[in-house]
Amino acid sequence: MAVVVEEDPDQARLVVTALQRAGFRVAATPTGQRARELVARHRPELVTVDLGLSDVDGLEVCRQVRQMSDCYLLVVSGHADEASRLAGLEAGADDVLTEPLSVRELQVRVAAVLRRPDRLHRAARSRPRSTRPGRPGPDRGRTARIDAASRRVLVGEDEVVLTSTELAMLARLVDRAGAVCTREELQALTYASAGLAPTNVVSVHVSNLRTKLRGLGLGEAISTVRGVGYRLDHSAGVQVLLEP
Repeated sequence: MAVVVEEDPDQARLVVTALQRAGFRVAATPTGQRARELVARHRPELVTVDLGLSDVDGLEVCRQVRQMSDCYLLVVSGHADEASRLAGLEAGADDVLTEPLSVRELQVRVAAVLRRPDRLHRAARSRPRSTRPGRPGPDRGRTARIDAASRRVLVGEDEVVLTSTELAMLARLVDRAGAVCTREELQALTYASAGLAPTNVVSVHVSNLRTKLRGLGLGEAISTVRGVGYRLDHSAGVQVLLEP
């Protein structure tokens, strides 16, 4: 199920058509006020939001959707500048598309985000069984678990829900714990084409990720390797495990 929040009728038809061709059932609305109701009712897997809504600021709609759901959130902006794209990402979006849209571009972007859970499950299945929870080693400290199916991170009974992009990045860092993941490598998890990504897209997502994880003691486990990328280490005394 997908929800399309788009004020322009022609643009709405284009987005709805693209999503229907991708196999989604689609509910559409031209207003931000109605968007919250549709998301609550349908619990969609994907939501697209036009940032140029008249009744409610599109960024606020994104924040409301993100509070309600960890669905894939794509925003459509009439501005191609980097500031507008970063604003969408900071509001919780997984990807930002700029007008004018094409059906083909939208289908490629949607396909890219929908591939992420498969990568997470494959990574989870590839983890050695000796690292599964319940087999603690000496001096491992707190253990955090990434549940790839529910897209949650849990430390004991505490949990945080991540966006699909945040989870994809964290899963990659976990899978290569101790090694550096380059910005380009992490950027590839977000954008099908690196040329479409704003310059600071990875920094924004990692910053949001750290903020969410800091309360569980995980934010400090992601260190910046200046000029290269990021690395997950266990200096914060936390062992992070990926579960199927």
